[in-house]
Amino acid sequence: MPGFFFYGKEDFDIDFEVEQIKKQNLDTKFASINQKIINNPDFATLQSALLTASLMNIKSVVIINCENLFKDSSSEKFSFSDKQIKEIENSLKQIPQSLFVVFVCKIEREFSKKIDKRKKLFKIFSNNLVSKEFNEYRNYDFQLVKRVESLAKNFNMKFEKNAIEFLIRHSGVNLRVLNSEIEKISLIIYPESLIKIEHIKRFLNSNEEIFNLIDYILKKDVDKMFNLIDSSLAKRHPLELVATLQNSLSSLIYIKKYSKTMQPSEISQKIGLHEYVVKLNIEKIKNISLDNLVNLKLNLVEAENEIKKGTIEGRLAFEKACLKT
Repeated sequence: MPGFFFYGKEDFDIDFEVEQIKKQNLDTKFASINQKIINNPDFATLQSALLTASLMNIKSVVIINCENLFKDSSSEKFSFSDKQIKEIENSLKQIPQSLFVVFVCKIEREFSKKIDKRKKLFKIFSNNLVSKEFNEYRNYDFQLVKRVESLAKNFNMKFEKNAIEFLIRHSGVNLRVLNSEIEKISLIIYPESLIKIEHIKRFLNSNEEIFNLIDYILKKDVDKMFNLIDSSLAKRHPLELVATLQNSLSSLIYIKKYSKTMQPSEISQKIGLHEYVVKLNIEKIKNISLDNLVNLKLNLVEAENEIKKGTIEGRLAFEKACLKT
């Protein structure tokens, strides 16, 4: 059956499944022309996507993001009549063997409701497609430990006893965040392949160094800022430092924005950081404005582009972004 339906709040796992289907079925020589992404199609666009044969009968993949088809507040554009739903069902049964159709319905983490399984369209998808729900993980979910172990294997890494629980406790349950941090730790400890609690602590201390640098930049404490820039650039390439700062700023921007109307526990669930970490960051940035955080990130994006283009030396571009804030 060349049709799939993936839905739920764990977007990292949904994206992983989609990539696996592409990897298994797309000929890399034709991948640029035999894969397509369609966002919330109307009836005519959907029907066309389901019945279109791939180029030269080479396997092709069509990814159809269909969140609006399952929202209660969907407009008429995304609501189908009984007759249209029946036609969609018939089309699903006639999907060409060379065409792999993947319906994706990602539900926002903060959205309290799950997908409405009573909808006719859901039942049709479930009956005619390979369907799988991906629920978000919780920090008390035993399966999360196994999932993090599998993430580490992708980087040829393993965890020592209790190290996974330590990482989850300090980094939260968002798989995308955990995957990113495992990758960074693997680079830090290379050529070692066993992640220990002491490695995670070293990584967290490095993150603390990054936050201090952000703090010095925004406070315009030039002496401390340049001393920390010197020590940071002695250990990492300017592009790596710029990227790390951008990631940290993204989290701080979200925390600053949401802290006006949400409790730390709600922010934790929304962005995938542990509640304890959220509380610490709320306290750290209480005297820093949202505008300053956003402006610093924009300056760093500009510095990253300059470094990649080679229009300015890496260290100078980085320092220019810091002083410009």
